[in-house]
Amino acid sequence: MDNIANKDDVKLIICDLDGTLLNDKQKITTYTKQILLQCKAQCIKLCFASGRSHNMIDVYNNILINNCDYIISNNGAMITKYNKLLYKVTINNTTTAKILEYMRKQSLRFVVYTIDEIYITKGATSIINRFKKYEKFSINHGVFSKLDFIEIDYTQSLPVIKEAIKIMLYEENIEKQAGYYKFIEKIDDLCVEATGYGLIGAFNKNVSKKNAVQYILNDMNIAPENICVFGDYDNDLSMFECAKYKIAMGNAQQSLKNIATFITDTNNDDGVAKYLEKMLQHI
Repeated sequence: MDNIANKDDVKLIICDLDGTLLNDKQKITTYTKQILLQCKAQCIKLCFASGRSHNMIDVYNNILINNCDYIISNNGAMITKYNKLLYKVTINNTTTAKILEYMRKQSLRFVVYTIDEIYITKGATSIINRFKKYEKFSINHGVFSKLDFIEIDYTQSLPVIKEAIKIMLYEENIEKQAGYYKFIEKIDDLCVEATGYGLIGAFNKNVSKKNAVQYILNDMNIAPENICVFGDYDNDLSMFECAKYKIAMGNAQQSLKNIATFITDTNNDDGVAKYLEKMLQHI
């Protein structure tokens, strides 16, 4: 068990959601929930870290009986602590307007997230269906999460959107994706990152899961030696840089496995819980 963390050293567990803590049915299993609550009983804090927007993470905190201390959302652009906003990094308003104009010229489907609002392209059925699916899932788990959104009609004047957290491109066309990447890369105050599942996000250049994790370490006054990080995708690489214990899922991309201190089972086989159970037994 040399590569298993000692539970007395660990003060914080950070878990990516999709492909990591959640199985492919988007669920936290009963076994995983039990192990996470056992960790909480040992005074170990818990943090979710996801590319999802904060209002699409709340249901999983509810499943854990509101035992998630920190939530990193939007790939690191926002942090909440005990459901209160702690930190945010937004896109410059002029830059947002420039991106919207590009989207209109290219007839691209997208979503813009602010803290309180969601904007989507009019007629983007696949995006709307994604929201409805999440709403149904939330209601089934005791959370009324109505994702209200404002539709953007390309035949009308574009809205002025202030303090955008994230701008997501929803396009399967490879040429359109490549054009979007090329356009975003020319804007100095932005970074672009694929968050998995065919989604490409534009963020303030200072946004990363690593920066968000470091902010939490300062807030808790702990060191990298005190955290366990779990991930499966390239957008988790930056988190791995600031943790002693880096656990890649069995289904993770090779880039994460190459720098992991431990490779656990897959997300469909409770890989997070299996590692943590060993950690709880490790003295």
